[in-house]
Amino acid sequence: MLVILVLLLITCLLSGIAPISSSNYFYLIQYVKSSLHFVYLVLFTIISVGIILPLDKVLLIVRTFIISSLVVNLFAIYQTPARAFDWPFANLEIKNSSLNYRNAMRTEDQQQLSLSFEGFFRATSFFSEPSALASFDMMVLCFLITPYMLQNIRIINNKFLFYLILYSTFIGLFLTFSLTAVFQLVVFIALLLLVSKGKKILQVASFAVTILVLIVITDSYVESYADISVLSLYKQRIFSVLHLGGPSVEEISGESFGERSSFIKGAIQIWGKRPVWGTGIGCLQFVKTPEGEVIVFSTSGFSEAFGVMGILGGLAFLALHIYMLLIAYRTYVNFKNLNDKDINCIQTIVPFFSALLFASSISGNTVIDTFHYAKIALFQFMINALYVGKRSEVLNLSLYKLFTPIQLLYMNIKKVKHELD
Repeated sequence: MLVILVLLLITCLLSGIAPISSSNYFYLIQYVKSSLHFVYLVLFTIISVGIILPLDKVLLIVRTFIISSLVVNLFAIYQTPARAFDWPFANLEIKNSSLNYRNAMRTEDQQQLSLSFEGFFRATSFFSEPSALASFDMMVLCFLITPYMLQNIRIINNKFLFYLILYSTFIGLFLTFSLTAVFQLVVFIALLLLVSKGKKILQVASFAVTILVLIVITDSYVESYADISVLSLYKQRIFSVLHLGGPSVEEISGESFGERSSFIKGAIQIWGKRPVWGTGIGCLQFVKTPEGEVIVFSTSGFSEAFGVMGILGGLAFLALHIYMLLIAYRTYVNFKNLNDKDINCIQTIVPFFSALLFASSISGNTVIDTFHYAKIALFQFMINALYVGKRSEVLNLSLYKLFTPIQLLYMNIKKVKHELD
């Protein structure tokens, strides 16, 4: 992880070759702003790699996310009819001046993104748009379901609270009306069946029936006041995207899949024009596609990484996510048969968590996304908590007090072996 993150910092600096050589003031300024943000996030993650928390503290962090999701999703459930009937707090105002959009859009012009379909408004809760809520809810479901399904462990001991959080999260996820939710849920269920080798198919099916009943009840309630079925909207949206059902299936009004796909394609085309160093991090809009189109950013983290940091940065960003998949698999195997509830809880979470992080970078731009790097840090906390003091080697990096370039070259690295507990 540390090596890959350092490579990302290096490729970020190398991606500055294009903006520096362009003699374009705005191009250069955008690179400086974006690269500083990117370096901050990567350095934060590098620091997190070296933080060793006890297992109970890592579980406390996980449970904090889970408990907070109850407030998040209850508000999302309230917000859906609130927007239809103009109740208080239906739409939260955005007043953070740092969100001013590259001098093109001021904060006062921004609001939570939620398209309406008849009287149905997509849930966003405290997030800026529905897909962000969907990604948060999928993370929470990962924390709740995997220990429960694979180890019969409720990460929240109170049975009533556990199921209240679980069902409210599914309802909140359903009300986002997000393809991100559908995609990540498919990945999650497929991995669950793969890891369990099909042994949990009946349990998954019975659980799915319970969730489906809950969703049908929720859909009936929404239809009672919105005069439209969210389930039918999901069917129409998925069928139109996958081109199923023939020409009779119309595309949902405001469907973004085609536009998002064109952004991904455009980023790859721009990478083809600047294959080695890229356009400079955060600077896709300064290089046009072969068709002459301007793309501000890609809607996929992987295509964005290749477009802005070239082949080296793209491979480093991809390697970061592949590393997490591999170390998660190794962790799942190494700690599988230990008779410890806390270890089994984290051991079952990490492969699913890494898969969701990978899926997030397919369906969303995560290259300079604060929450994505926070989740990577949490993933590393889990790995460190399991391995350090159990069966690993730790690298202690001792730097000289004066950080001169010569002294940095003579960094002292010592290997310290830890015996098994």
